Amino acid sequence: MIYNFQALRAFAVFLVLFVHIEDLVASVGISQSMLAFGNVGVDLFFVLSGFVIVHSTIKTNPSATEFFKSRLVRIVPIYWILTLGVFSIALFSPNLLGSTQANFANLLKSLFFIPYERQDGSIFPILFVGWSLNYEMFFYTIFAVFLALFSKVKQSIIASSTLITTLVVVISLTNPVSVPVHFLGQPIVLEFVFGMWIGYLANRQPSLTIKGAQWILVAAIAWLVAYMFAWPSGPRWILAGVPSVIILVSALSLERSGIVATNSKVQLLGASSYAIYLSHPFVLQGISKLVPPLTSVSATIAIVATGFAVALAAGVAVHLLIELPVVRYLKRTIIHRSQISASTPPT
Repeated sequence: MIYNFQALRAFAVFLVLFVHIEDLVASVGISQSMLAFGNVGVDLFFVLSGFVIVHSTIKTNPSATEFFKSRLVRIVPIYWILTLGVFSIALFSPNLLGSTQANFANLLKSLFFIPYERQDGSIFPILFVGWSLNYEMFFYTIFAVFLALFSKVKQSIIASSTLITTLVVVISLTNPVSVPVHFLGQPIVLEFVFGMWIGYLANRQPSLTIKGAQWILVAAIAWLVAYMFAWPSGPRWILAGVPSVIILVSALSLERSGIVATNSKVQLLGASSYAIYLSHPFVLQGISKLVPPLTSVSATIAIVATGFAVALAAGVAVHLLIELPVVRYLKRTIIHRSQISASTPPT
């Protein structure tokens, strides 16, 4: 386990929570750009995803089929469960939701990670935070295809990087009308490429010195703080993606030098980050509907702190009580069983 990697996952999901407290703080005049800055957490998640895919593939050497099955088992179950939960609310209590409608065609697109445009022009699945999973599954599919073709990690990284970069360039020049193509070809997908190469080079290059890692970590965080006041101007994949890369490199170097985030609570939040990410809208939007408009900063701070605590606790509960048992069961029944079958000689 890379402890600092888990700490970064916890940090990333904490940033994302800031984005969705908008309804709670709107009445006290807090800058929306400061809240929107939390979107940087998604950029960090994308860089981390690229890294962990390569790191784990080098470590376990799976086949393309095993790799893709493991990704499906990790991503799909809890996402489908919560998506169906939102769809049920839209079906039976539509007044509780905004632009989300109980449309069965959109449900299928959401479940199978196909981007589509809502009636209000936004491109979100039924569980709106799942927009990032459309990118994740797109990336996993590309990497799995090239892993099947080449069976070597380095060649798969090169081919995936080339295809993703080419797609981004072509989309930027042609501006296609197809919603899925236009959506998946946005420059933000380059952050997966950054992460892949960190994962590859981290196994071959010496780490930074402790002092150097600390200084560039401070510089990267300062960069992000400065970006807070300029959001969303400028190319996001550079202004948010590059400091995310620097933060990851620093965290890996610090761990190699013995500076490790071993705190059990931080590690639990990191392990639960996916569940927190998917479940927190239920908590924060629920609180925003129950709490009347806030008129004082002190009341706002209290409600926001409560919302954060409940969202984190709920996400950890979803991770421990739903996500882990389901993933473990599916690994036993799908992945391990197929591995045993593949290793059994024909009779």
